[in-house]
Amino acid sequence: MENIVQQTFPLLKLPVDALKNVLQNMEVLHLLGFSFCSKASLELATSVNLKAIYTSLHISDDSYFIINFQLTNIILNFCPKPNPSGQPIQLSELERVSGTVFGRGADVHWENFAHTARDLFQHVFSVFHLKKIRRVDFTKDTFEVESLKESFKGLEIAEIGFLEEEFAEIGIIDDSIPNEYAREVLSQFSHVPRFVIQRNPFETATQARKFYIQNLTGLRLYDTTSLTINDLLMSNCSRFSAFSSNLWSGKVLNRWLKLWRSGCNPNLRCFEIKIVNGRVEDVLKGLNAQTIPATKTRVFEQSDLDFTGERREKTRIRGGFDIRRSGGTCATITLLEKVDAFNFAFYVWS
Repeated sequence: MENIVQQTFPLLKLPVDALKNVLQNMEVLHLLGFSFCSKASLELATSVNLKAIYTSLHISDDSYFIINFQLTNIILNFCPKPNPSGQPIQLSELERVSGTVFGRGADVHWENFAHTARDLFQHVFSVFHLKKIRRVDFTKDTFEVESLKESFKGLEIAEIGFLEEEFAEIGIIDDSIPNEYAREVLSQFSHVPRFVIQRNPFETATQARKFYIQNLTGLRLYDTTSLTINDLLMSNCSRFSAFSSNLWSGKVLNRWLKLWRSGCNPNLRCFEIKIVNGRVEDVLKGLNAQTIPATKTRVFEQSDLDFTGERREKTRIRGGFDIRRSGGTCATITLLEKVDAFNFAFYVWS
């Protein structure tokens, strides 16, 4: 058999319209690979104007980017140089990057990847016209926090969560993440507006309240993370969800509602919590609440913890009880009975 000689194709020498047509018909990963070739190829790949809907980053032993487009999703695994000591790794120079089209298996590998993690993140943002990382999920203390902060420099992060692999969709923290590491992440990324926390990483009330006092737009607490009235009063968060095992009673909730009515938590727009005693009379005692018929449905709209960090969430509220604070601001209370507790929801109308 005669030897087959593979010849290169002078892609960049094509006429402009023909070149654009080729690039527009490339698969997403091939377009990304082309963009790594040179500054000229990066500019050409960016000019295709292929816009991702959102992206999220998963930090674990096998760390990866998920980038979602309208018709497909891709996964980018990135492998930094390992740390022989077993300590958290410096996320700096990368040894290898691989790309996968969701559902197809391994597709493209870039060996001897001569770029830093920061270069990779900035590059992906540029090619796919991304504005922010929708969420960074931690399942292990894989990387040094300082090196993570440096790698994310100049990029906006909408939300950080601490998860277990099998519960990544609902935001449950992994016991393998040390409390000290979690607190360092919370401290170094205090500019991030939203967090999901399950196991309480704080060892003192002072540490917890230093975190709660930040101007967060969203905070979700799960399972064993305790929450007191003082914690909530210290919070400047606009949406606060506490689905913990440290359940409040209806009487404790009534006490907080009276404090809210007198002017506390002025930034709060939505609050959710489980309570052990959902008797309406305990919750509403002394609040002069107005009963709203169950046949009446109202729509509560606010910016929520969605994929893009931009979309407005609409919550349909049936019935409930309205209370007002001294300045006239109206809030609606709903109570939904569950198997082991009541779900209390509190919505403040604009």
